Amino acid sequence: MDLLVWDPNGVYVDGTLGGGGHSLAICERLDELAAGNAPSEEAAVPADSSLKGPKSTGKCLSLDRDPEALATASRRLATHLASGRWACAAADFRTLEAVLRVNHSSGSSSSSSSSDSGGGGGALGHLVPSDGLGVHGLLLDLGVSSHQLDDRKRGFSFRDDGPLDMRMGQQAVPSPEELRDWATSSGSSRTSSSDSEDCEKGNKDSNIDDASFGDLGDELSASSDDADSGSSSSSSLTAATIVNTWPVSALERVLRDYGEEPRAHKMALRITEARPINGTAHLVDLVRSCLPPGPPKEKRKALTRVFQGLRIAVNDEMAALEAVLEAAAKVVRPGGDLKEKPTRT
Repeated sequence: MDLLVWDPNGVYVDGTLGGGGHSLAICERLDELAAGNAPSEEAAVPADSSLKGPKSTGKCLSLDRDPEALATASRRLATHLASGRWACAAADFRTLEAVLRVNHSSGSSSSSSSSDSGGGGGALGHLVPSDGLGVHGLLLDLGVSSHQLDDRKRGFSFRDDGPLDMRMGQQAVPSPEELRDWATSSGSSRTSSSDSEDCEKGNKDSNIDDASFGDLGDELSASSDDADSGSSSSSSLTAATIVNTWPVSALERVLRDYGEEPRAHKMALRITEARPINGTAHLVDLVRSCLPPGPPKEKRKALTRVFQGLRIAVNDEMAALEAVLEAAAKVVRPGGDLKEKPTRT
């Protein structure tokens, strides 16, 4: 964090808010810099740093498309939200460039209250560098977060039975007013009971043929349209759709290319033959039936690969990563930093 956050007056973006740990660390680091408690190593401060004394105007902007993550983090960072140090936007990190561009053009010419943080329009204008050189640092923690794994209703984990969902954003994105409410309340999970029902049904309109799969194909492009357009609706593509409606060849490619599963063909055949797949426990049984006798650790590794492949396909994560890396070249200023953490499975 010392290498990422080096200017007390800089603007830093956490592209994967999750539980808020990294955003909190960024805010605390900015507080340290403001108090003059930063480490003195020259490597921690690039030569072009615009240090301006003990007063810190540094900001942290966090993005996430998961309403539960936004709710949890808004409570965790309530103090920094109130002070104007931190703000969040309900958005996929692939839309980073658009988020900054829209808020810069809408809000840079007028002051914005910190209580407006978390929404669209000009609410984040005060978090966009006024000199037009871009943000000072961008952090991406790729993969799935622990709170998503722990909630069986999300379908990310093979430890407990749950719906075959795996969408990062199940619900409509929250409004700025909802984010402020969450920041000042103890809150509870807002996952609708209809989420699990929807994903179990699958989406018959999401079927694809072998020719359209290609490099993710139209199916995954459609699944990310809402995030790209800023729509408040959630993606319709779920793991249930993939395992219950996609052709064998497409399912095999998901398991092989995204999960790096060596038995992808065998597993894809077994899954399609056993349709309909009614939940994560059913999928786990099918995967295990394709494995030779061996230690439990090897079976867990295979299940991890399968669930990883499905999650990446559901959320179109490879296209999102490509988009944010292209955007980073435009929005991170010269001398700034981009930090990535490996995908967590």
